[in-house]
Amino acid sequence: MLKSLYWKLSLAFMLVAFTTAALVALSIRLTNENRLMQLIIDQQRSSLEQALSDYYASHGSWVGVAESWQQIQSITRPTPAATPEDRPPADNRPPGSEERGNLFGLADAQGVVIVSVDPKYPAGSILPPEMLSTGTTVSTAEVTAGTILIARQPPQFNPQEARYLKRINEALTFATIGALLVALIMGILLARTLTRPVQELTLAARNISQGQLEQQVRVRSNDEIGQLATAFNSMSQEVARVNQLRRQMTADIAHDLRTPLTVISGYVESMRDGVLSLPQSGYRSSIPKSSACRTWSGTCECCRWQTQVSWL
Repeated sequence: MLKSLYWKLSLAFMLVAFTTAALVALSIRLTNENRLMQLIIDQQRSSLEQALSDYYASHGSWVGVAESWQQIQSITRPTPAATPEDRPPADNRPPGSEERGNLFGLADAQGVVIVSVDPKYPAGSILPPEMLSTGTTVSTAEVTAGTILIARQPPQFNPQEARYLKRINEALTFATIGALLVALIMGILLARTLTRPVQELTLAARNISQGQLEQQVRVRSNDEIGQLATAFNSMSQEVARVNQLRRQMTADIAHDLRTPLTVISGYVESMRDGVLSLPQSGYRSSIPKSSACRTWSGTCECCRWQTQVSWL
């Protein structure tokens, strides 16, 4: 089966489609967790920035914000946080993972930490400028009030987000299987389209080898295979024409030789029977036998009949 060009092309199309689908699925699966987490962080940070800006505008300072921090974050979360029952044991959590409540921190305009996200910089410590530059500035209409800090390690997904990722991975698996089936069907159809002219050319060439010279194949396209089919049809027509000329020449020669040989055979028989007199008796021994003339005449007749039969 693998020796057939039909199956080779089908498997090649399926392999290309499978490789492409697998690479795309693998790329999405390796990056969808990071992209989802980045989306959650961006959404929550945007909401937190607006909430903190409103808080500072209404209070005029950050007094009391540390006590209200969990409440502010719970309002700005796009999805509920994981319940204690849903959280894995502390020993099974990835190193450095943070709870969603500790995802963001806050520093005032002077860089003093109000809500810490890094054990190295507890509340009241001053952050270095490079850490402040990575945060998000909280501004009011008049002044820059502070900076939102982001934890270095991403938090865990809550159950809703974990289910979403699981569904995405399942969808990718089903999509890959579907792509394989579609690739197999399309590969079979394309391989059949490509190999059908080749099969027709093969059959026509075999017929020519068996003596059926007038062979024509259907030209289905103008590509290289179509050009090959056109060239094959021209070759077949030329071979058939030359063969017909050869047969015609053989028939003409046989006809032209048969008439004089018949006349000569008649004269020979007449001479041997004494109907025609010979000027000298010495010529009688040199007269060919009539059977030889009849043999040559019969040979010409056979050639003529053979040529006529081959035309049919």
